[in-house]
Amino acid sequence: WNQEEGTAKEWEVMYRKEGATDWAKTSTVTAKTATFDGLDPATNYEAAVIAHCLTGVNSDLSELVKFTTLEETCDAPTDLQVKDITHHSVVLTWKQTENTAKEWVVNYRVKDTEEWTPQTVTTTSATLEGLTELTNYEAMVVAHCINGVNSDNSETVIFKTEENAVNDYAANISLYP
Repeated sequence: WNQEEGTAKEWEVMYRKEGATDWAKTSTVTAKTATFDGLDPATNYEAAVIAHCLTGVNSDLSELVKFTTLEETCDAPTDLQVKDITHHSVVLTWKQTENTAKEWVVNYRVKDTEEWTPQTVTTTSATLEGLTELTNYEAMVVAHCINGVNSDNSETVIFKTEENAVNDYAANISLYP
């Protein structure tokens, strides 16, 4: 804001959601800058200033300044990799922007079926167990970020479980001296 030098000793800065009748918060500052925390994301606001002059008289309310806060986002997990496939399990790993997520939901299903099975983990890897051998699966990951926002889905990976190497054969053992 502009104020003729030397005429004000402090400013009362206030904001509210656009269209509200009452000011949400006011702050008195001695420099021509003010910061407000705790604003809602993706919200229209308006702000105004009153100068507290050296003469003890206050200025009129300034013109309203309108602004919109940014929408909060959460980066999606990247580089989803399939590791250590067996006949009944798989290990998945991925990358996440540092210090953004607190947990992840791994969604997996038999390829081309409707229902996803979710598994929540607190590290950037997950072991999926109880899978069916020689079956195609698909998986993706969603981050639950520390700002309370969920990410978009990661890319989807497709993998096939292996055949069980141990077969159920009846053993016929004969021992001779």
